[in-house]
Amino acid sequence: MRFIYSLTVLAVLASCSYIKPARSTTTGGSAKMLAETRATKDKAFCGDYAHMSAMIMENRQIGVPISRALGFFNSGSGFDKLMHVVVVEAYKTPAFSAPRDRTEAIIEFANRQHALCLQA
Repeated sequence: MRFIYSLTVLAVLASCSYIKPARSTTTGGSAKMLAETRATKDKAFCGDYAHMSAMIMENRQIGVPISRALGFFNSGSGFDKLMHVVVVEAYKTPAFSAPRDRTEAIIEFANRQHALCLQA
């Protein structure tokens, strides 16, 4: 149930006016995708992006399959392409069993994505 809620929040954030389609379909990491996504570089966008990244990592940590996480972002929009990259990056991190390790992985991933956004 929490997974569905998280994805609903992501969908709402995706419809926000500050997210524009990317000009290129190339991939190569979230930093590159962020640079290609014509979004205003403001604190609100980067904060929302970090929150989405945390939700993706949280789903990774609770064992949601990558195919299910990727399947939500299938419209082909620039935002969905960016989220595909974030999902793949999140799934490179192991899923931990200890709650403290899971929380640490979520926070570190969100912080890393937030910093990438602010630098893009």
